[in-house]
Amino acid sequence: MPLYRIGEFLVGIGLALMVSRGVRLRLPVWLGLLMAVVAYCLLWPASLVIPGIGDDYMGGVLMIPAFGVAIMAAASRDADGGWGFLHRRLVVKLGQWSFGLYMVHELMLRVARPVVSRIGGLPLRPTAPGRSCG
Repeated sequence: MPLYRIGEFLVGIGLALMVSRGVRLRLPVWLGLLMAVVAYCLLWPASLVIPGIGDDYMGGVLMIPAFGVAIMAAASRDADGGWGFLHRRLVVKLGQWSFGLYMVHELMLRVARPVVSRIGGLPLRPTAPGRSCG
């Protein structure tokens, strides 16, 4: 459901415009990624105190700033002509494979669900209409 992700898309466009106009975040990429990992790890204890904060939507909203910092740090380094871990051939290839899987996973799940249920496999949890399975 594209409207479900419109906020993340707009934040990404805003970050891209900032970098293209010369705004840079002088922060090591590893520190930006660490911030995203820490923010993600804090969602579980926060969900024990504040019900619903760890669900798909709220968790995603709370992760936007942390991922934004990581993305801005990487984009700033790239715009300045820097090189780092994310440029390694294996990491780029893994990113391409991940994107390829992202593009087809919903179709694969929709085909596999009825086939697996017919042959007596594990029950697959159906998703709400318009929501991604992943």
